[in-house]
Amino acid sequence: MIPSLMAACTPRDSVFDAHASDTVYSLDDLGDLDAAAFFAENFVTSGMRQLLTDVFSRMDGSNPDASGAFLLSQAMGGGKTHNLLALGLLAREPALRSCVMGGFAEVRGDLGPVNVLTFSGRQTPDYGIWGELAEKLGKAEVFGRFYAPLRAPGERDWVALLRGSEPILILIDELPPYLNQMLQVPLGQSTLAHATQSALANLLAAINSGKLPNVTLVLTDLSSSAYALADERLSGVLGDMKKEAERIVQTISPVRLDTPELYDILRTRLFAALPSEAVVADIAAAVRQSIKDASQALDIPTDRADELQTAIRRTYPFHPAMQDIFARFRENPGYQQTRALIRIMRQVVASLWSSDLAGERYLIGAHDVDPANPRLASELEKINDRFGNAIAHDIARQTGDAVAQIIDAGQGGHNARDAARLMLMSSLSLATNPTLGLTRADIITFLASPGRDIGNLNSALDALLERAWYLHATADSRILFRTTENVRARLESSVKNIPGDTVRNEIAKSVAALFEPETRDVYQQVDALPDLRDVAITQDRTTLIVARPEAPGSTLLEDFYNALKFKNRVLFVTSREQEYDIVVARKRYHIACEQMVKEFEQS
Repeated sequence: MIPSLMAACTPRDSVFDAHASDTVYSLDDLGDLDAAAFFAENFVTSGMRQLLTDVFSRMDGSNPDASGAFLLSQAMGGGKTHNLLALGLLAREPALRSCVMGGFAEVRGDLGPVNVLTFSGRQTPDYGIWGELAEKLGKAEVFGRFYAPLRAPGERDWVALLRGSEPILILIDELPPYLNQMLQVPLGQSTLAHATQSALANLLAAINSGKLPNVTLVLTDLSSSAYALADERLSGVLGDMKKEAERIVQTISPVRLDTPELYDILRTRLFAALPSEAVVADIAAAVRQSIKDASQALDIPTDRADELQTAIRRTYPFHPAMQDIFARFRENPGYQQTRALIRIMRQVVASLWSSDLAGERYLIGAHDVDPANPRLASELEKINDRFGNAIAHDIARQTGDAVAQIIDAGQGGHNARDAARLMLMSSLSLATNPTLGLTRADIITFLASPGRDIGNLNSALDALLERAWYLHATADSRILFRTTENVRARLESSVKNIPGDTVRNEIAKSVAALFEPETRDVYQQVDALPDLRDVAITQDRTTLIVARPEAPGSTLLEDFYNALKFKNRVLFVTSREQEYDIVVARKRYHIACEQMVKEFEQS
């Protein structure tokens, strides 16, 4: 018997620490970090390996031709600051280098602690970046003439400040928000932001000149779009700076989001212990068989069972499809990619283990992002805040009466909620012409697992399609959530808004047409659902009255008949009250459907 997540995996204690779940390190935290603990919870990606290898080969002199300036380029939350912290910690603590870098780089013992100078764009020093770096180096007086008035040092000035035998590592993070602030600080006819651009360009030139072989500079992304800042002046400053940097710096991507490294990062960060490869192989084989069985039982073709079995051995305890789902919205404004995914998965793992659902699951997937969890709901809003109504009506509500919750309450299990959450996660992209939604085969393939009743899953999916208000089916058989109501929801809304008089008049028209006399042998006139006070019974014709049912105890029809002069000139047809109520309900839908068809035709 294969082990569940709870039996096979042990989360780190920090997963359940509410404060740790919200921790976002800045470069200013470098001096306070426990280096051993930091590396215990952080996976060394290929980008980090390249950064550490190239920077240390320059600092220890083993590669004199190595670049002296590096740019970590990736979208916001992509791991840039973590790479700077890792580099800074290893530069300061030689004892850790062999442990962290021994598997991929030659670690020379003759390089001692490196002097690390840091600058974070969240700071606002009085004398600019150059004054801050000079002060941290203990040489503030060397740049004294650049403080009053404040102006940028030139290439030779940087050489004078930094040249020496001591290796120096300069780490600069979050320049865009700093420059955005400095645009508001005038310097003569210019601004402090433009002076900062000049100062950094001169620093890069000094490093590139070969006169500072002891200095290595690492910058993070110079793109304003990564910070959702739209100021044209800022874009101009950063654009000029980036052009200058691209001629000199070596660019490195900290995390390759198109590789399984993402799963390595999550495993290292979230779990203290994982099962052996043999156990993982058994779990992967069991999931493959579940997919095969589901495909045969539902006659849904899938060619991914073998592919997923192989992938699970690399991504466990996470479902391989999770990366594809999250990749769909990684370009959404404000989404922090790696950082956000770590934060979300920390909450998912904490929720699964706290609710004992980990005892029923074998893999962690995108469908485990539960909007009923307030923290996860907040994360979803950061990704795309337009699905609040869809979530509340169709997926999860605190009162437990969302459509998926009601379906699961009737069936037992979590099939409807899992399917709904998976479809929601596949629908969050704000990109132009995005891939949205999943086919039924995709949903079954993603959710099939040992112990899951695939028949109930398929039934739950049918029920969601029938009852959910914001679920839509596309022409290419994809199912997705949209921010607008579907036809069923619009129909339900229309039905509620139809006035009772309109329904009664339409029923009267239908009844009158149904009972219209042809040979006129029995009766010659029809009054459908009339107000009896308006009915005139005459001697020259027989009238058929199709009357609304009377309330219990009412004698309205009997009193009307008894008061007639020509009793043999009237016939009555009526019904029981519950039967008439069915007619009223169906007529409401009939009217609403006709109105919607007209709207569709007009549009």
